Amino acid sequence: MTPPVSNTTRDVFSAVSASIAAVLRDTGRSPRPLEPSTLLSADIGLDSLDLAQTVVILERTLAVDPFRTAPAEGGRPAIRTVGDLVSLYERAVAATSNQFTNQADFSERVSEK
Repeated sequence: MTPPVSNTTRDVFSAVSASIAAVLRDTGRSPRPLEPSTLLSADIGLDSLDLAQTVVILERTLAVDPFRTAPAEGGRPAIRTVGDLVSLYERAVAATSNQFTNQADFSERVSEK
């Protein structure tokens, strides 16, 4: 049985998908449907500059920067898939969740961007 998907996961996945689509459109490529298992490089064709642009859009959209905090024990995980990127931003959002009084505040903040 698949575990339920939280609203935060949906919000972050939507933000990641929209950010990747924007980068693809900006570089003359067609966006495509994404799944958590979609490989950023092999399946979508993102290079390091595309990923950097995606991260900038995500930082502006989600108002968190997961790369500014110290990495957890063992360093930062590799970011190879859409799901890896979603997980990275979910952890960053969770780490700043004490700034929000409830889940609705996060969803409202994301939708305002």
